[in-house]
Amino acid sequence: MSILSSIPSVRAGRDFVAGPSTALCDIIIPVWNNFALTRRCLKSILKHTGVPIQLILIDNASAPPTRDFLLDFKTRTPVPLQLIRNVENLGNIKAVNQGIAASGAPYLLILDNDTRVFPGWLEGMIAAARSSEDIGLVNPQSNSLGSRKPWYRSWDTVARRAALEEKNDVLETATATGFCMLVKRALVERIGGWCEDYGLGYFDDEDYSLRAARAGFRCVQARGAFVYHEEQASFRKMKRARQKLWAHNRALFEGRYGRSGRIAYCLARSTGPLREKVLAEAFTLARANHWIWIFEKRGFTQPDVPAHSNIREVRLLGAFFPWNCLFRIVTKKKQFEKVVTDDAGLISILRRARPLHRAELEYIRP
Repeated sequence: MSILSSIPSVRAGRDFVAGPSTALCDIIIPVWNNFALTRRCLKSILKHTGVPIQLILIDNASAPPTRDFLLDFKTRTPVPLQLIRNVENLGNIKAVNQGIAASGAPYLLILDNDTRVFPGWLEGMIAAARSSEDIGLVNPQSNSLGSRKPWYRSWDTVARRAALEEKNDVLETATATGFCMLVKRALVERIGGWCEDYGLGYFDDEDYSLRAARAGFRCVQARGAFVYHEEQASFRKMKRARQKLWAHNRALFEGRYGRSGRIAYCLARSTGPLREKVLAEAFTLARANHWIWIFEKRGFTQPDVPAHSNIREVRLLGAFFPWNCLFRIVTKKKQFEKVVTDDAGLISILRRARPLHRAELEYIRP
């Protein structure tokens, strides 16, 4: 049941700011212009949310008509709402922290105003957060996170199929993305808000995720929840500044946490405890925000590779396994920093072909 359908009438002019909130989740939405997208976002929330919420809108000095729309929406919305108005654009990070400071619910949902939600979105994300005490941050499925569709299918259909076919499925991720991020209150109490060193944005959500990991919390994706994201609708207006900001913040982030490496495991013979040890190592690296590719022979029936968003499993033809691996390694656009293999023939080929790939090599004796 949506919020709109659960309330028979709304009295115009009612002010929901005063008094404590009984919301299960506070939805924090920074807004800087984009009137049409903001209206679409809020309309979808009211239509497709079935749990008690409070909206916390932070207006970063929007121009009319967005400013006027938010003032009008405040008087007519059927849910509790706080509207925080800034006299200048403080940027997304500071706006998020204003929302966090104003929040008191058990869960916080940080949401970009260029998103559109679908039935069961928030319920699915909260269910994922509740599934384990150490889950601190939750993303939904999204076009921003790799979900694709054929031209003839709508995003409504994609969302409906995810809710039906992947309900209660949870995929661990190394970091969470801030366009739609559910945060547990326990995590906020442990590490606080977003780091404002990142200025107007970029890498702030990854920084928050790794701080969460250091505090003992995991990031996951609720596979049964789907949210569409217009992607950087605000930043499109400032391309050059965006590139400069991205480069600056990347250097800041990597100075604190190191670079994310790309590591290939080419496994042809490892079985039993040895394979378990290798896969455990790969999983630990994935959790530490490195990208892992695992190349194995087709028909190599061994226990499944652990599920993680940073792990890619590729099955290759066994007859030409060393050469298939070499081709994948040397043609990869973003080169591997390290290659680990248990295939004596492949390690010999890789040593001779080092000028082509320049990766560190490690041989595991089966």
